[in-house]
Amino acid sequence: MANFALKILIWTKISLLSLFALYGVLFLLMNEKAVDIWVFPYHTYTLGIVQLILCTMIFTVILSLLLWAGWRTIRQMHDLKQRDNARKIAPAPTDQEAKAALPATQPASTTGDSMAQGNRE
Repeated sequence: MANFALKILIWTKISLLSLFALYGVLFLLMNEKAVDIWVFPYHTYTLGIVQLILCTMIFTVILSLLLWAGWRTIRQMHDLKQRDNARKIAPAPTDQEAKAALPATQPASTTGDSMAQGNRE
């Protein structure tokens, strides 16, 4: 039964993709008209509707990527400013804290083994 359901699912997808492809071909055939586009004062360009749609899509993608990058940059600058402010507000370590942060050295043992000290008797 699962095999039959899988076949129905596959043929449904194939049918829908075929309908979308047919619609795309019909759209291209029916929209061959030329459109005048105003870009700058006294400059107009003549493009087909399909070319206009493709240019608009590309422009929209590029604009959205630029806006996303700008928004991310502003957010990074805001985070950097917050870190700088937090570092300025944090108290400076005192002398005792600075000494406590240093690694402790081991004093020489006075009651240790004579072999450890290098004396041989």
